[in-house]
Amino acid sequence: SAHVAEGQVTELIGAFRKQNPGVIARLADLRTSDVIASLIRDGHCEIVFSHFPVAAPGLTTRTVGRHEYWLAVPPNADVTWRNPFPLHDLPNLPVMGLPKESSSRTVIEKALQESGSRTVISAVVEQREAVGSFVVEGVGMSFLERTLAERAAVGGARIAPLEPPITVEYGVIYDDARLSPAGRAFLDTLTT
Repeated sequence: SAHVAEGQVTELIGAFRKQNPGVIARLADLRTSDVIASLIRDGHCEIVFSHFPVAAPGLTTRTVGRHEYWLAVPPNADVTWRNPFPLHDLPNLPVMGLPKESSSRTVIEKALQESGSRTVISAVVEQREAVGSFVVEGVGMSFLERTLAERAAVGGARIAPLEPPITVEYGVIYDDARLSPAGRAFLDTLTT
């Protein structure tokens, strides 16, 4: 899924492509993780990056890393700033969110609920890469994967890690019996 293609994932794919310039990497956005197993079994793709946990019976899953979500606030928001920002004491600002079926939204909402925080959604944005721009324009605050938060900060957003941190594991899902030589070579780069 393109949703996990930040930070280490882009570095892994970039390094692999430099070593194997003839191999084509295709990244697509999966609306839900429900389709992962069928995409692999039906031969539409060999390896899927996804947030975990994910239901993939009969397939191999391997954790690759962990995304950390940070708070991003509009540049001119009247907020008493803290770093890290306590999850139980968030600013009283509307939130830019992702669609309900997003795995990261599920994790973020669970963390907010556990901390006792209440938020109000101002907008739901399908393309997570666009959320930072909306934060910069003052539409609301958001919880962004760290590298996306850092990009939003370049545009003027104020960002901070959260306390406690909100993290989501991600990794690869594949059928070991159906891997091509290129697929095996890519997975080998994950262990070196």
